[in-house]
Amino acid sequence: MAAFFATAQTVQAFPMGISTFSLTSVTSTPYVIGVVKVDSLSIGQDVLPSGSYIGSGNASLQLNAVMEGRFWAQDVALFHEVSPNSFEVTMVVNFWNFSGPVSFPGNKSTYQGLGVLCYVGPTFTVSTPFNISLFMNSSGGLKFGYIYAGARHVFFELPTIGNFTVGGLSVVGVPNDLEFVWGGPGGGSVAQMSISATETLYYWTGGRLVEPPVAFSTGFDTAEAVEGVYEVANLTELFSPSVSQTAGPDDQEVLWPVPPTMILNYSSNTALVALSLNGRPLPYQEVELETITITGPKVEYEEYTSPQGVAVFNQVNSSLFVTVFPGNYTLAPTFSVSSPGLSSFFHSLTHGYQSLTSFLKSYNYNHALKSFFRGFKYEQTTNYSPTELLALYVGALAVGVVLAVVLKERHE
Repeated sequence: MAAFFATAQTVQAFPMGISTFSLTSVTSTPYVIGVVKVDSLSIGQDVLPSGSYIGSGNASLQLNAVMEGRFWAQDVALFHEVSPNSFEVTMVVNFWNFSGPVSFPGNKSTYQGLGVLCYVGPTFTVSTPFNISLFMNSSGGLKFGYIYAGARHVFFELPTIGNFTVGGLSVVGVPNDLEFVWGGPGGGSVAQMSISATETLYYWTGGRLVEPPVAFSTGFDTAEAVEGVYEVANLTELFSPSVSQTAGPDDQEVLWPVPPTMILNYSSNTALVALSLNGRPLPYQEVELETITITGPKVEYEEYTSPQGVAVFNQVNSSLFVTVFPGNYTLAPTFSVSSPGLSSFFHSLTHGYQSLTSFLKSYNYNHALKSFFRGFKYEQTTNYSPTELLALYVGALAVGVVLAVVLKERHE
């Protein structure tokens, strides 16, 4: 599904949803699932990264994960808007081997030494509002599936490959991220969308499904993108975060963990520490008061914030101290100092969040993998340009036909 075309992107857009990728650790998991509740959805024009118009009403919802750093598995729902609030959804699997040809039987080809297998699954109709989940399970074979209308479907299966990897880089240099994102219909295309939806992302670890402790608003591996999707993290339940998607400008954001606001007031040997997030008080959170000794910071007191989000430290005899929030899953660490000169001792507390934001802002999306969604109804060798192929594909969606093509190399 993906081809490594490095073209300049003149349309500023991103694959929007939830992705997770650790800068410091690697997680291995056999099961991943993305869940979306769509209240309203409208798909506008589809354009190439250069801005060239190729069609209307087509987009993709992709659950993508790298396996063992060597394979890329994609469970994709292709959306085609047939009327206001009504969509045809076609399930597609693309499975890439970053190291060579795909050895499994099926509709497959090789592009620039990378093997790809494609399978086109069922088509069904959804109307807003609707819920749909995409999942992949590597236990006892690699299974691709979806959940809709309360029914769970496995529509394609491959032999056992290994587990999904979250963290580190693949053998072709793209991050081993797990992403559940909206994008264009293929070829690095951009779909213009207006949406009201809520997304969550889970993976299996420690005998249960968990939400990732680190989440970004954009995917890093797929090059398909959308315009017009604005995201904000809902952290009302700190251990059950979700992402709200509405109409607006799409942008790169660290969804979580994010540092809360800490306000320190010190008077008459009493320190009052107010902890909040986006103006909402954070109750029952641990706060430490630390002093500086010759061996480094020392925790003198520990208190928890009240229902109003305020921690009270009495009998603080030194005017030189630091209050520290050590972090709590979706909340990043932060601190406040009684004297500016103490800040240098605690900058490392916020290094993790700063590293995430720096990675996000500096990431080169030209390294992402541009996709062509291909089926098995028609197969041909063609000299069409990728632009023409994508136009053919989008046109085929409109009449319910999925084309299968073998791509020729694109020369920029």
